[in-house]
Amino acid sequence: EDRLSHHHQQQQQQYQQNQHQHQQNQQQQQNHQNQHQHQQHDDAEAAKWHSRGAEQGSALSQFNLASCYRLGKGVEQNYEEAIKWYQKAADQGLVDAQFALSWMYDTNLGPAGGGGGG
Repeated sequence: EDRLSHHHQQQQQQYQQNQHQHQQNQQQQQNHQNQHQHQQHDDAEAAKWHSRGAEQGSALSQFNLASCYRLGKGVEQNYEEAIKWYQKAADQGLVDAQFALSWMYDTNLGPAGGGGGG
């Protein structure tokens, strides 16, 4: 019986610790949400800049813009757009873009097979 009451005390201590932990977690979640909203705004700004550079023919901007489209960062997620910009960057010899392209084709994110070969 002694052991039982001792066990019960331990459980109570554990419970109090958990309560404390829970409060900390809530605080962290709050901070995380604020960061996330800020991040979304930053992503949109970044996508705008990449887009500008990409239009001017910067391979790196094209690659970055493609990544934004692939991940849906700051723009609507759009694999077709991603591939379009990866392709442009790859055409300029950007190795990263070539890797990204082949990765997207390997994971079947590229255009569905067939369909008026270009």
